[in-house]
Amino acid sequence: MPSTTPEQELLDSFFFGRLNYEKQLPTAYGHRHFRLRPITALLELAGNPHRAMAIVHVTGTKGKGSVSTMVHHILSQGGYRSGLYTSPHLHHLRERFVVDGREAEVPDLVDAVRSLMPLVAQVDERSAAEPDFGSLTFFDLCTATAFLYFYRQAVQVAVIEVGMGGRLDSTNVVDPLVSIITNVSLDHTQQLGNTVAEIAREKAGIIKPGRPIISGVRQSDAGAIVEEIARRQRAPLAQFGKHLSWTAEDPVAGPCVVRFEDPETHQVIESPTLHTPLLGAHQRDNLALAFAATVYLRTTGWEVSSQAIQAGLIKTRPPGRLQLIRKTPRIILDVAHNPASFEALVRTLQDLDRTAVEGTPSAQQPGRQRILVFAVSRDKDSTEMLRLASKYFDRFLLTRFHNNPRAVELDRLTEIMASVTDPLRPQQVETYERPDEAFQRAVKVADPTDTIVVAGSLFLLAEIGSWTEEIRDVE
Repeated sequence: MPSTTPEQELLDSFFFGRLNYEKQLPTAYGHRHFRLRPITALLELAGNPHRAMAIVHVTGTKGKGSVSTMVHHILSQGGYRSGLYTSPHLHHLRERFVVDGREAEVPDLVDAVRSLMPLVAQVDERSAAEPDFGSLTFFDLCTATAFLYFYRQAVQVAVIEVGMGGRLDSTNVVDPLVSIITNVSLDHTQQLGNTVAEIAREKAGIIKPGRPIISGVRQSDAGAIVEEIARRQRAPLAQFGKHLSWTAEDPVAGPCVVRFEDPETHQVIESPTLHTPLLGAHQRDNLALAFAATVYLRTTGWEVSSQAIQAGLIKTRPPGRLQLIRKTPRIILDVAHNPASFEALVRTLQDLDRTAVEGTPSAQQPGRQRILVFAVSRDKDSTEMLRLASKYFDRFLLTRFHNNPRAVELDRLTEIMASVTDPLRPQQVETYERPDEAFQRAVKVADPTDTIVVAGSLFLLAEIGSWTEEIRDVE
């Protein structure tokens, strides 16, 4: 294994020496680290680089990464220098900082970090002197680095994905041109609340005075919260189902047409037929939200053609979003990690069985296996996820990832599996200490017409990444 470079050591010490909520059990929002004051102070010392570029701000329980990536590529294809900040990453930190579709290079990140280090020290001194001020976290440093990096890369417009929630997220220091809430479901309940309405209130915290907000929230109680906050902020609100919809002959993999009605002028704008390589009806929802964002951007002078929209969508291929990596047997990677995303995953798999996308064989045939390689974090509703999965999969290869201490142990997963299994439809369950062992076993036992799905956590996908590369037959 090659030795770590001094530059990489500098990055590791700068970022990973901080409290990282992506790699520890949840802490309530009342904790002193969930504060905007430290990141605000750091950015002020850095000259507020985030104010030198236009911003599109995106939150939601699921889909926010896909929507952010769509908007980023659309703007880049439109001829604008576009930045994209997302989290978490699959393999390396540079994935979080993207300009015109290209990940940041280590020397550029090192330059940004070296500029921030003395400023971070000043904020740390204030944190030590004022206990109620709060402390800089790993995600704070990532966010500040993104803004400084984008500024130095002469980014004109940056698409900023919220890390968690919205109201107290590090990214909520921006004044965006438009904000997007993709949807709301139960996740991160320890921090955001135990109901979709409570979570909606946290996510709606990104709504800014007078700035348009596009909402993909479907539940009436959560939608009412978004409406209330938008009204209080005098922010124009476009809602899915009311102002925004799409139609498609094949909602799983086919092209679609989006219809958008401006909530203030009531002007109706219809998209051309739009294609996306992403599978699932939920990705057509995401496409519609991205299209609505471009409509608002056009009204503020950003020239984004229909050709740019289509070209940007075609380039949008974020890893782990129902990602087909092999046709025979069909192998799919998905970052589904909560009940809502698992429900969407199972629904799409059922649809795929009926349509046999891209010539892949249907797994609906008698005697064919549907195999799930599964690992999950302790703060997720693994019982409901496995209950939903048990309606579709026949064989479960349970494992745990080792790159994050939050993984659920195998004995607990086995207990959960036993509790959700229908005695009239028993499934075969195996356990493997390591994800690579589980994945290799799945590939070994699968027939050409079987389906293998790897899901439950981004950390699981990250850990088996090298093994999936070896068996791909789809680029």
